[in-house]
Amino acid sequence: MDIWFDNLLKGPPGSLQTTSTLLHSLNNPHNSFKSIHIAGTNGKGSVTIKCTSVLFLSGFKVGMFISPHISDFTERIQINMSPIPKPTFYRLAESIKSLSESLSLQIGWFDIYTVIAFTWFNEEKVDWACIEVGLGGRLDNTNILIPNVSVIVSIGLDHIEILGDTIEKITKEKVGIIKPGIPCVYGPSVPKFIVEEACDKVGSRSIQVLLAEKYYTHDMENIEITLAAIRAINEYEHIIPEKALQGLSAKQPFRLMEMNYNGKIVILDVSHNPPGLERTYHDLKFLYPGMQFVTAMSISKGKMAAELMDIANQHSSKLVLLDGLSLRLIKSEDLLKITSANIQQTGDIEELLPLLAKEDCDKILLITGSFYIMSQAYNILNNT
Repeated sequence: MDIWFDNLLKGPPGSLQTTSTLLHSLNNPHNSFKSIHIAGTNGKGSVTIKCTSVLFLSGFKVGMFISPHISDFTERIQINMSPIPKPTFYRLAESIKSLSESLSLQIGWFDIYTVIAFTWFNEEKVDWACIEVGLGGRLDNTNILIPNVSVIVSIGLDHIEILGDTIEKITKEKVGIIKPGIPCVYGPSVPKFIVEEACDKVGSRSIQVLLAEKYYTHDMENIEITLAAIRAINEYEHIIPEKALQGLSAKQPFRLMEMNYNGKIVILDVSHNPPGLERTYHDLKFLYPGMQFVTAMSISKGKMAAELMDIANQHSSKLVLLDGLSLRLIKSEDLLKITSANIQQTGDIEELLPLLAKEDCDKILLITGSFYIMSQAYNILNNT
């Protein structure tokens, strides 16, 4: 099973059609629980975690499906904030493998994750599940759900080779999660006219989250979006006690995560697309006024690497490229070929990061650019 699963991870993710066929053959386990379905270019993971936390503190058994993982693949599928046990994961994977073979289906890795999540949530009789869209919305594997509320957190340029190269095209993919009669909450960066047009077509209510004039950090914005989603549920369910709203403070790992390394401030942040990285620097300047930043980056394959390096260069007194263990990362020597940014240093993360963390103690060290460097960076800083 380990070899089969490892090989599966090297292939394509699968499709909504394949996931739907598998779930229908399993008697539609996704229909056994209530759900919140969450899409967006940035912030959808944070909103998923906040919604999960609020529902959990309200006394419910809550499933959560989120991606990508940081340290272990079981992090993607959780109940009451605890990952799926590996024996359970492999048991369900074996069952789905056999089912796919009997149906002559060519399955992908995101098919497996999605079907395992929904099947396990059904087995464990969860009351609610907070489901993060994997990519886009309209054709995402999770879009078989008929949720209690849909959420579109933000819109920006990412995955342009799949979703389209304009904000309008990307938004039209995201609004594909809107279902007939189901309210849709959307954040301030989401084009209003596209959401309202999509809602009008299917008779759904649109709920726009508007922010006050004062500056909001990304986390503050995500809190407001989560609160709007919870209020949309509470209008007809009346299930969320006031005390449960302390769950709004829940945060996704490695989102503006501060560490103290021998008196130096180190920030780990998984921003991996241009709008997300711009927002990270703006938030940091709001939270740490007057401070300068040394940025150490790794960038995943398929991302807008040149644009990310340009943004980091504009906001940093020093820019460094890190090489990590993950095969999903672009090598620093290849990044140097596509940028005019002032890259002052490159090197293996194991050697370079401890040195960077000891330099320029009056500056903040930001480690960013990819999910796939965070766990390694965190472990290095914790153990040196």
